[in-house]
Amino acid sequence: MGNKGNPGNHAQSVIIHEAYSLLTRTDTTLNHVYRTANQCADHLAHMGAEQDEDLIVAVDIPTFLRESLIRDSLNVRWVLD
Repeated sequence: MGNKGNPGNHAQSVIIHEAYSLLTRTDTTLNHVYRTANQCADHLAHMGAEQDEDLIVAVDIPTFLRESLIRDSLNVRWVLD
């Protein structure tokens, strides 16, 4: 499970094991993406940091994410301000 460390010693080892198990059962892979290549995650992280509510459910894609979603799907990078 992973390339480094011993997940059994990690404080969240049960969650890590369950996530790993789910990924292998569903034949899913994870890849690191730098923030400059994932505008949607960056915008959502900023939005989350500014929210007072514990949970926000969006039925449709928020307007401010539409352009970022298109750019992310085309793998178009952007420059941070």
